Amino acid sequence: LIIAYQNIASGVASTIHFMYPLVVALAMMFFFREKKSLWALFAVLISLLGAALLSLGELAANNGNAMVGLVAACVSVFSYAGYIIGVRTTRAVRINSTVLTCYVMGLGTLFYLIGAFTTSGFRLVTDGYIWLIILGLALPATAISNITLVQAIKYAGPTLTSILGAMEPLTAVVIGVFVFEEFFTVNSAIGIILILIAVSLVVFRKPKN
Repeated sequence: LIIAYQNIASGVASTIHFMYPLVVALAMMFFFREKKSLWALFAVLISLLGAALLSLGELAANNGNAMVGLVAACVSVFSYAGYIIGVRTTRAVRINSTVLTCYVMGLGTLFYLIGAFTTSGFRLVTDGYIWLIILGLALPATAISNITLVQAIKYAGPTLTSILGAMEPLTAVVIGVFVFEEFFTVNSAIGIILILIAVSLVVFRKPKN
């Protein structure tokens, strides 16, 4: 997802990433015996149309590679969906939310270090202001959100949990346009609306237990 942000507009990257609820719903239907729904399949078609509209026009951010950004955003969709499904359908669901988040973050650190040493290397940040930014990303935006995400998956289930972040892409689009002056087109607006409609169809047509 970070690679996607570096190469395409943040609003577009977040909106594509937000298609993960559809992947969760389809995986739960076809692999974990949740009731199949024509509405979910219809929602997938709508979301793909929305993603196609988002991919039209000026996508690249800061002279980034639009294709790399789109591929990275799609990878984030399936990897995040796999994380949510894995928490619910494996013995990880029995682990305390804080403990599980600690394990996930610890393994994530190892992966990042491996990636760093196999690419541009590791560099310690010495600027105090940058450390404040990093702490802002690490604590409220990552640690706290992951702990509450695990709790939500345990009590509300993976499909419903994956839907309830519906404001995420809208927030990213608004901030991207008004703060970072990212380019916004009619196609982008229609694409975002279609994806939000698709995600909403999944949750509102989901049978209640």
